[in-house]
Amino acid sequence: MKKHCWLGLVLLCLTGLWPCICQAQTYQGTSGGYGGKYFDHWNESNGATDIAAVSLLIDNSVIRCISISYRDASGNITVRTRSGYCNPPPDSQLSFYGWQGFTLDRDEFLIGVAGRYGARIDSIRFYTNKRNSAVYGGNGGPAEFGYTVTSGQKIAAFIGRAGDNLDAIGVLYAPIR
Repeated sequence: MKKHCWLGLVLLCLTGLWPCICQAQTYQGTSGGYGGKYFDHWNESNGATDIAAVSLLIDNSVIRCISISYRDASGNITVRTRSGYCNPPPDSQLSFYGWQGFTLDRDEFLIGVAGRYGARIDSIRFYTNKRNSAVYGGNGGPAEFGYTVTSGQKIAAFIGRAGDNLDAIGVLYAPIR
């Protein structure tokens, strides 16, 4: 686990002189294969923590891409992060089922994620404080993974590895504000 706070910013944060974007964030994971390149949606989004939507690009039950949309304090979508094979060419021979996913209500947040994996993430399901998502992907993979928040926390971002597929996934927890 890594904690991401820098002493100077923490002091400014505690004194109220700097906006606090780094209060007790904790990484957990990853689970999955070793292909693709590393991604960190928290760093890519400049510390955004209010997930508004989760989308997955599915091809023949294979999860090719994960896309996360974040909202600002006014509720506007301000940042999108994408990892994996997210923009296949129009003449692709893949059998894309298209984008699948869900949008979170303003008072809804992710509290867990689980699924199966082998060399890549084969299936994934998300849990919020209000509901459970559908199971996305296939039903393969010999191993199971799962990440669940502790009280007062939410899933604020995803980390992992992605290339032609979503190869591995982990989470970043942050306090509920």
